[in-house]
Amino acid sequence: MGTMMDCGSGVRLQRAQQFILPDGVVLVSDHYYPPGPGPHPTLLMRQPYGRDIASTVVYAHPVWFAAHGYNVVIQDVRGRGDSEGEFYPFRNEGRDGAETIRWLRTRSESNGSVGMYGFSYQGMTQLLAAAEQPEGLVCIAPAQTACDLYHGWFYHQGALRLASSLGWGLQMMKADARRRHGAICAASRWLRPMDCILSCSMKECLPTCRIGSPILCPDHTGRPWM
Repeated sequence: MGTMMDCGSGVRLQRAQQFILPDGVVLVSDHYYPPGPGPHPTLLMRQPYGRDIASTVVYAHPVWFAAHGYNVVIQDVRGRGDSEGEFYPFRNEGRDGAETIRWLRTRSESNGSVGMYGFSYQGMTQLLAAAEQPEGLVCIAPAQTACDLYHGWFYHQGALRLASSLGWGLQMMKADARRRHGAICAASRWLRPMDCILSCSMKECLPTCRIGSPILCPDHTGRPWM
């Protein structure tokens, strides 16, 4: 079960709780418990950026929500943080989110009602989980996210949103380099052409080409950008 930590105001924290998905992948989450005997409703955030952050740049700390009578669960999605598996953005969030909700409802502290919250990627994990219609998910509160990943997130009129996609990709790779042995070397092979984008003009790095033609790296090696 893990050691309980006192967070003040009667709130207790249990770190690194493990849940085994049907395919055997282990997901890891931190659980904040409210004061009082319970059972209580549960608030769930599923995110790829590390459980300690818990989107506190935008939202109140999980301790605040717990102090107001909620179990709060902050979970690393598949392949991020301490969770096992391979991270493929968005692909598994529907099923993994629904399975997590089913698990949370079986826990003794739960009254069977689960809500989700979070913004950006955490907002999309809510929409994808809700699409699975898991029993007990009574509300979601997505913010600053998109209902259409193609038109609303990664592409504009058919063109890749390079600046935002590149920045987010680098952020993910930085965490991967810490997470995996030898990943720094692998990341560096990808970062070299990406660094070129950041250090030279878009005109030099991304020459005009016909639709469907590969965009080649400007070092003339013939390697495609993507």
